[in-house]
Amino acid sequence: MSSANEKAAIVAKYRATTRFKQALKIIASDPERRAECECDLIEAFRLVEAAARVEKSERAPAEQRKLLQQLAKTLRRAIRLAGQARQEEYKPRRTRLDSRIDDLECFLKETEAAADYASKFEVQKGAPRPSSKRAAAVWQAYILLEKYGRQKPTLYREGPWHKLARVLFGDEEADLFDYMEVRYQLNQFVG
Repeated sequence: MSSANEKAAIVAKYRATTRFKQALKIIASDPERRAECECDLIEAFRLVEAAARVEKSERAPAEQRKLLQQLAKTLRRAIRLAGQARQEEYKPRRTRLDSRIDDLECFLKETEAAADYASKFEVQKGAPRPSSKRAAAVWQAYILLEKYGRQKPTLYREGPWHKLARVLFGDEEADLFDYMEVRYQLNQFVG
């Protein structure tokens, strides 16, 4: 099967879905840009699906921080043991063991920095974790409306942006407004 045939099959598969039809209706692109819009819409659906897969495989930031702290503790112990194993009377010149200890120390610093970074993303106990899938749906909806929509995305709960984000997310009742506010504020800051 050629590349063009594969692309046509993918487009046909998505075109048959009600979500795809709903999204096209919300975007209301110009007829001459419809084919390009359809390709970008398919890519948006795929990105949201990919974000959902990543979200399922991610560890919680607190769990990640704990694992990194355990690794740092193990590295400190390994560095201490490697230093004790090295005999002082055989230390006239630099050896491969010295460079390996340096590598362990460098790895320890990187691990401690990663643990500090992971701790910045911890949420309060009981608070929901940020959703990659929700964020992807909101961002992709914004991009599609900005590029193909007849009107610019606006920050309304029942506006086209929120409706399209819900369609991309796959839940007509989802409340994605908080994610929209973050995206909108970022756009105001940058633009």
